[in-house]
This record gives sequence, structure tokens and C-alpha cells, in this order.
Amino acid sequence: RSGAARFLPVIQGASQHAPLEVRIAAAKALGKIGGPASIKALKDMLTSGNPSFVYQNGILPALGQIGDTTAIRLLLFLYKDYRDLRGGVLKTLRQVRSPQAVSGLVECLHHPNSEVRVAACEALETIRDAQAIPALQAALKDEEEVRQAAARALGATGAEVDAPALARQVAELLSENKSEHLEAVADRLAVLLAEALPEPDVSLGGKPRFWPFRRGG
Repeated sequence: RSGAARFLPVIQGASQHAPLEVRIAAAKALGKIGGPASIKALKDMLTSGNPSFVYQNGILPALGQIGDTTAIRLLLFLYKDYRDLRGGVLKTLRQVRSPQAVSGLVECLHHPNSEVRVAACEALETIRDAQAIPALQAALKDEEEVRQAAARALGATGAEVDAPALARQVAELLSENKSEHLEAVADRLAVLLAEALPEPDVSLGGKPRFWPFRRGG
């Protein structure tokens, strides 16, 4: 990357007046180079003048490829100030794969919008970095959709199930739903347990133990 950074001025120049596909290719090159200068250039490409929706959405994956905290914060800025880009920003957040993104994604878990928090959990589920475990455990106290996404991410990291926290969630779910909604509660608890508990060991005669609530198995 450090060697490729020498070509940054050339790439930036190509991104100014070239056809759309060339400018998007320039953005992808900036994503591969990374670093503060590339992020600044991508921000300029996204916000300067009057860029088209297609152009902006073609640039967003470059920020996801860089994936450090500065890039994540720029995505959150775009989410806040450019409503038309929200879908693209969320898609980009979900596709972040760099371990450098963990601290930025953890910051996303405190975002006021739940769909951002869910997207961050989904990215952390793929990255599987143990540094995110405390923040994901805290997210188990969030609203239902975020709780489920955090539980899946924790399962991917191999984190041990926090039994007291799980018990509190059960109590909360039961308190939220009266007796007439017990069927719905049971279904929600089954999903929660299936996502929070680790996969069963393959130990009995070479066959996995039966776990009736696990989806897809």
C-alpha cells in the first residue's frame, strides 16, 4: 500500500473529469491504497459538487474496504447527512471485513438508529474479533433486533454465554408479554437460545446432539 500511495495524485486526477466507470474505478483504487489521504479524497468525491446517486453508491464500498475507524466515522456522517445514501451505508457497514474496523464498529453499537447497530453486529459477526465481546454483551440489553444480531455475533466469536444476562433477557421478554402472548414469547426465546448457545459437539457416535430450537439444522 505504501508504494501504491505514490500514485494517489494520479488517481485523484482521474476521478475528477473522467467517465463514471473510470471515476468509480479510481475510488476502488483509493480503497486498496487506504490511509487518511485516500479517505479524504473519497470524502471529497462523495460530497463535493453534485455527485449522482449512482456515483456515490459506487464509491461507498471503497470506504468499507479501508475499514478503519476514520472510514467508519465517515460512513456514519454520510448516514446522518445524506438520507438517500442510508441503504448503501448500511450495506457497506455489513460488508466491512477488516479487523481495523472493530473499534469503529463498536462505536456504531451506540448509534441512535437501531439499523446501524444491527449492521455493526452483522459486520462483527463476520470479523469474529474477541475485542468486540464486551460491547456485544452490552448490546444484549438493546431492543430485540439488536439483541439477536449481537447474540449471533457473540456466537461467532466463540464467547461464552453469559447465563445471568440470558436469564435477565428471559425475564424481560416475559414481562413484556402477558399470558395471552406466551406462544409468541416461546418462539422468541427459542430463537434467542438457538443464536446465543454454541453449536452442539459432534461426539455421540459421530452424530451431532439434537438441539430442537436451532435454525437451519
